[in-house]
Amino acid sequence: MAASKPDDAPSGLPLTTQSTNQSAPLSTLGSIANITILILGAGSFALPWAFCHSGIVFAFIGVLLLGLFSLCTVLMLVESKRMIEESGTYSEIDEEHNDGLDYSQIAEIALGRRMEYIVKALTLCSCIGACAGYLRFILGVFTDIFGASQHLIILFLSPLLIVLSMIRTWSSLSSFATVGNILFFLAVILVLYDPLHTALSTPHAPHAPFIAANGPGDSPLLIIGPATFLFTVHYCVLSVARESDPVSFKKVVLPVSFGCAAVLNALFGAVCSLAYGLAVKDNVLRNVQGGWLGNGVSMFLAAALLITYLLYIKPAREYLEKLVLYAEPTPMTIRGEILSRLLTAFIVLLTVLISAGVQNFAVLTGTVGCITDAIQAYALPPLIYASLLVKRDRRESGVVKPLTIAKILGSVLLSAIGLGFTAAALRRLMILIFKL
Repeated sequence: MAASKPDDAPSGLPLTTQSTNQSAPLSTLGSIANITILILGAGSFALPWAFCHSGIVFAFIGVLLLGLFSLCTVLMLVESKRMIEESGTYSEIDEEHNDGLDYSQIAEIALGRRMEYIVKALTLCSCIGACAGYLRFILGVFTDIFGASQHLIILFLSPLLIVLSMIRTWSSLSSFATVGNILFFLAVILVLYDPLHTALSTPHAPHAPFIAANGPGDSPLLIIGPATFLFTVHYCVLSVARESDPVSFKKVVLPVSFGCAAVLNALFGAVCSLAYGLAVKDNVLRNVQGGWLGNGVSMFLAAALLITYLLYIKPAREYLEKLVLYAEPTPMTIRGEILSRLLTAFIVLLTVLISAGVQNFAVLTGTVGCITDAIQAYALPPLIYASLLVKRDRRESGVVKPLTIAKILGSVLLSAIGLGFTAAALRRLMILIFKL
């Protein structure tokens, strides 16, 4: 880290840098696979419940708008990274940045050194919280299907997760991400089969509210929490971008990934909420009948989430490596290699402990989605972008241009709207939980 690196520290980069720079570039399809599987996940199966309590029309539009909102703020981060690299600013900060800027380093350059620590803390909380939530989901699936104790499943999964989490580059993970996307789509197809069958067999079942829900605690704002959890991949995007073609990443990969994920999630939430009606559960898998269908859906989804777990653990591991291993030479010493693997094992075991201690999947994802994810997705990118626009104009002409002022006002307004709606959504969610 720039703040804690001593003057006489060796100038070598962490193993993460070496591995990333030497890895083969990601193809466009590989980049799309990585971003898409990051967006699709267990949160998708909470959407039908949110649709039921928000109103189908409001929720459908809300998912699409939040997907577009998140895409805009991701593009702001990508553009901020480009402005910094073109200005040469980051080369003066620290040699650590030569492996390509990450979210925390961009925040440091734009908003000050303290913001680097804030972003890193938020990213660690988001990544670890998301991974613990996915693991909680997987543990529940395996416990239900195999009837084994949670402790036995943890004993089996932990070594596997530690080994797989040591995969270091996104290009190596792209094949896993492709398999994860296939498994997720199979799970979605199987889940959709059951509600459609249910709707045809029981046509007079109570329907979910089509326009807006009016039950105790219901509100259109309730769609914001789970949708924010789904679309907040900002701390992973820049890492994927380092191994992708910059032009196609900005013009093709991000719009296609966010667009497909937003449409799929909106349709999935609408179809399931229409089919199950007011009987929809907080996790729609609980509505699926048992037997081969229920077990098949659960196994496909568990496998897909296991792959998503590997993608989300990577940014947390990279941040901790830069904190602990900043003075390691390149190539790494045996001591550095051992410390790197111990850090990976520590993060995995931490997610295991959280998932074992917090039994409620909704608590984990809801907290991450409405607090740490919302700050990273809605508040910081517009502020970073606005700050860098001002610095660029002052550096080039000494004055801030009128067009830049308009962009700054739009960015600040975007940030305020995002945080305002998220705060209101968190309040409504707490009201509904206490009423239920």
